[in-house]
Amino acid sequence: MKAANIRFIGPVMGRYALESRMRLPGVQIFACRLQSISPRQVVAAAPVPGRIGERITVNFEPFGTVRGAIGRHIEDGFVMDVEGDDEERWKLAAKIEWYKKRTFAGVGDKRQHRRFMPRDPRSAIVLAGGQMLPCLVIDMSASGAAVSADHTPELGEPLAIGRVVGRVVRKLEVGFAVQFVTAQEQEIIEELLRAPDEWHRAMLIKEAEAEAATVDPLECWRSPAKQKGPAGPFFIFDARRPGQAE
Repeated sequence: MKAANIRFIGPVMGRYALESRMRLPGVQIFACRLQSISPRQVVAAAPVPGRIGERITVNFEPFGTVRGAIGRHIEDGFVMDVEGDDEERWKLAAKIEWYKKRTFAGVGDKRQHRRFMPRDPRSAIVLAGGQMLPCLVIDMSASGAAVSADHTPELGEPLAIGRVVGRVVRKLEVGFAVQFVTAQEQEIIEELLRAPDEWHRAMLIKEAEAEAATVDPLECWRSPAKQKGPAGPFFIFDARRPGQAE
């Protein structure tokens, strides 16, 4: 079988770094969720898609580190064109084939509430000041969730993920963990966190902000540009604990 014909389709959590972000302060490594991988292309959901043509490094535990460039954007992330010679592509193909055939042994989760990956990882966080940012839900349970976003929170910081309010309790290498103010029902937590429309709106806002940052203020004064994208949060929340007085 040709290496180019080998492909795995399915969700695998990983991480990625964009070349442009490595020279800037703030978040430099983000979580992503694999949609498909072949020796020539990686498709993944990601909270910060990068620029077309930008160099990117991704890492998924079963496949190792893969380097390439952003070929195009998709609704919830990016398509990466894999770089490498024939030998490197064959090595990646072998890892993909092995992963497709392997069988997994179950590992018990000792947490009180079982954690799992959502079917749709796209959501948005709303900060206490009302700012909305796209985020990727890494995993979740009835009591909390781990997310990746272009935000560096303080421990204890209140925020909302989708329609659920919580506080940041731990920082991760690729994001942060949030404990919900009130534990949610396991059967509906995924729907409460899921927010693909708000993800899209938050992406538009970030694009508009990035575009505004490159515009000459004098030119704007001469010819005011129309605002691009929606403004304002989709959700206003109260970060007080249950029973806390006004």
